[in-house]
Amino acid sequence: MSKSSRVPVAILQLENDPLDAELSFRKLESSGLSFSITRVGSEDDFKREIRESNHDIVLGAYQLPNWTGMDALRWLRSSGSSVPFILVTGSLGEDLAAQCIEEGATDYIMKDKMERLPIAVTRALEDATKRAEGAQTKRDLGDSERDLSQSERDLSQSERN
Repeated sequence: MSKSSRVPVAILQLENDPLDAELSFRKLESSGLSFSITRVGSEDDFKREIRESNHDIVLGAYQLPNWTGMDALRWLRSSGSSVPFILVTGSLGEDLAAQCIEEGATDYIMKDKMERLPIAVTRALEDATKRAEGAQTKRDLGDSERDLSQSERDLSQSERN
């Protein structure tokens, strides 16, 4: 993982049930992962938190009053954010699970399989780091290609003079 074990992973948790929030906290804590959690339980609080703070990953409950984790995921992706998003749910059929991934969820965790949470968080962060590094490499390559093209034009221009 690119994050140093001394640098806490900033987690935004979209969860309205304090017991479920505590379960996630305990599973992550028992894994030894260094993290901090900001918990929100509503659409307005989630959007405010995304706009005002930086988070390394989002854990979103699938079912919320007046909103769903999928609504949060769709809003997050439409806002241009690529922060990893893991849906946490009590039940999810195969078709719905596939739809979640197709719409941009990094992973999903069933509440009866919460032991997977630390592994899923670690993997999602590693994948995000690799994607960011790949995007940076692509930008660097584009810059180099533009520099080379400019140098070739400069050389051609100086040869004509």
